[in-house]
Amino acid sequence: SASASSSASSSASVPGGSDGEEAAADEALLGRLLAGFQTYSRWLAEVAGSTGALTRRVAAQRGSELPDVQHTPTLSAAGLAAFRSAVVLHPAIEAPLARHISRCSASLLRHGGGI
Repeated sequence: SASASSSASSSASVPGGSDGEEAAADEALLGRLLAGFQTYSRWLAEVAGSTGALTRRVAAQRGSELPDVQHTPTLSAAGLAAFRSAVVLHPAIEAPLARHISRCSASLLRHGGGI
């Protein structure tokens, strides 16, 4: 994920570029983010599936908590939260993602779609 965020910062914006260039740079960055996430989620599934002892300990901890106040995430949920915190919420990703969502929302509204 460190390489994803470092390559993200190098192309996250196009100084002095047009809106179209910025949109293209944002889309390229988000494409790399999605590809990186696919790789990470495959790795996470393999780790979560192959670490039986750790998975059992997490399950035991979760089992000892009341169902409506579970504080211990599953191994997969913890891994996804770590990816979100380290990569998706990184300023080099968050700003292009927000711009992309804004452009998509505006496009939907222009074409009569709802959000």
